[in-house]
Formats: sequence, C-alpha cells, structure tokens
Amino acid sequence: MPEWIYVAGRGHSGSTMLDAMLGNAPEIESVGELVSGMGRYEERCSCGETFDACPYWSAVRERFTARSGRAWDDAVSRSKGQAHIKAFPGTLFGAASKPWVTELLAITEAVGTAIADTAADVSQGSGSHSASETAVPPEHAPGAAASTDAAPSSDAGPNSEAPPRYVLDSSKEITRALFFLRFLPSSRVIHLMRHPVSILQSDYYRLKGGTGFKFLRRRYHPKRLFGPVLFVSVLTWITGNLLSDLARAFGRERFLRVRYEDIIGDPIGQIDRIEAFLGTPLGEVRERVRSGRSFSVGHNIGGNHMRLAGEFLFDPGKSRRGGLPVRFAVMAWLMTWPLLFAYGYGGRIVPPVPPAPPAPPTPGDS
Repeated sequence: MPEWIYVAGRGHSGSTMLDAMLGNAPEIESVGELVSGMGRYEERCSCGETFDACPYWSAVRERFTARSGRAWDDAVSRSKGQAHIKAFPGTLFGAASKPWVTELLAITEAVGTAIADTAADVSQGSGSHSASETAVPPEHAPGAAASTDAAPSSDAGPNSEAPPRYVLDSSKEITRALFFLRFLPSSRVIHLMRHPVSILQSDYYRLKGGTGFKFLRRRYHPKRLFGPVLFVSVLTWITGNLLSDLARAFGRERFLRVRYEDIIGDPIGQIDRIEAFLGTPLGEVRERVRSGRSFSVGHNIGGNHMRLAGEFLFDPGKSRRGGLPVRFAVMAWLMTWPLLFAYGYGGRIVPPVPPAPPAPPTPGDS
C-alpha cells in the first residue's frame, strides 16, 4: 500500500500549485482534490477528458473494484461523508474499532493502491508524470471495445515500474486530515496556510467576477453586499486553523505547517523542509524552480483551473492580486490578529509581498 500525503487548508491557499509541484517528484503521484473530485464524473481531469472518460481514472476505478469488491460510488459516498466538517466530532472521538473506521480504512487502502498501480503502468508506458504524455493499457483507451476479460489485477503488471511511494490528495478538508492522523500512522499531513487578507482578495475577485463563494460544499452567488460573505470567509479561516491545531495533536511528527507566502518568497527553502518531512527526494522539484522549467500536471481532478493547462510555470508574481477594499482587510486583521502573531505573520494588516524572483539562467551565462 502506498503512503498518503494529504494537503489540508483553506480554499485559495495555493494547494493546486503545491500538489502539482510535488507531483513532479519521482516517488509522488499527485491526483489533485481526490475526495472532492472522485464523484464528479462530468468534470475535467487535467488530461482534458471528463473524469468518467479518462483512461487513467477508468483504470483506477476498475482496479479499486477488483481489489475491494466494492462499487466506486460506495468509496465516493463514504469518503466524502467522512470528510465533511459535520463529521469532525465523530472522527475526533470515534474508536479505531468502529465499523465505519475499519471500512473507510479498507476503502482508502484500495483506492491508494489502485492509483499507485495505475501510475506505475503509466510511467512504464511514457516515463513521465505528465497527463499529456501518459500511456495507458489499450483496453482503457477512449472508444475501446468493452473487454470480456476479468477486471485488471490490483497489482502492477510484471513489466511495470515500481508503484510510487506516495499518493498525494489535496482536498484540503480538515476532517479528512484528522482521519489520516488518527487512523493511518504512515500518512503525512501538510497544512497549507495563507494570510487571511489574501484569501479575501481571492474571494472578492471571484465574487466580483460572478463565480460566487463556496461554503460547506455549496456555492453562493450574492449580487452585492459582499461584506457578510467575506465575514464568513474570515470565520472559516479562524475555525479551520484552530481545528488544524487540534488535529495536529494526534501526530505532531506527521504534521507540517507551510505558509503560502514562504513558498513564494523562498521556494527552495520550503522544498527542503518538505523533503526532510516526507523523507523522499524532491530534487526534480528544486531543479524546475531554479531553472524556470514548467511543471507538468498529472491526472489531477478538482482544484484550480490552472491544472487544465497540462503544465505551468512557478511564477511568484501571480500571487500579487489586489483590489480588496481596505475596510475588508481591516476587518480580517481585527478578527485574526492573535492568530496572525501565533502563525508568524506578526502585526501585518496585509500579507508580505514576496521578492521578485531572479530570472532563470540563460545559455552562455557563466
């Protein structure tokens, strides 16, 4: 069974970026927001196909069923149900012997193994994590005739590369992070944090643009009076971070807090921290940051639409979004200043501006 890396945090904290960056490491299979996206059959995988039609995810679903004897929709229902914030008390106080815990552990193991084995087959066919370059067995290709053979084995084939050591899910749900910390000792949780004013800037940008505000898995589209919505956003920032501190108590050595601003301002230093935390080499991630090479995106589901481009450049300048009225920034600071000090932000009303990144070396530079 592969080990799990779970990225927890608030929306608009840079989880899609971090997920895809780490997915370029040889031992990590990044899949995006797995719990959030595993039941959205009509939404796009980063390969361009719908989740339902994607050959990679079709293979994962078949392997899961072959290994577990369960329908994929059962995994969706149980995983999403446990990850909801209303399940936090039950996850906090539930005993490991509870039937729902043992059943979800079995599902999580089967899903992780199905992903890792499918990734091994893809790597064998292409030598790449990139969805645009991956190969899958012909029986999973779009438009292939249905096979009368038995479902594929849950183990990677004899000619496949070794499955990746880690599967990375960036669904961000803190209740899911608590589940990993309490019941899966081999898992690791990265809590990705971002200054609340930056979160509000993203929320405000989306409200003005008409894409709405997501709260408790529902999307709201207020036409005006954004203040109450942004007030709720700050409350969720406070609540989410306090609950993450509570979850951390169940596995301090398996919990790493990373600030988005530190990734932007000192990417190499943060990659070094994450490498030491995970115990897996991240040299390829460092090299792409230093050289300015693009990061490929695997078969990621859910998350920011940047994943749909298939690749992206690490560009700190994109984090400098403005436009939030000052009154909302002050509101956020007044509500969160004790936590800002506790999490190392100090008394800043606005987040620190990262330094401009150095230009990548050009051929002929000494």
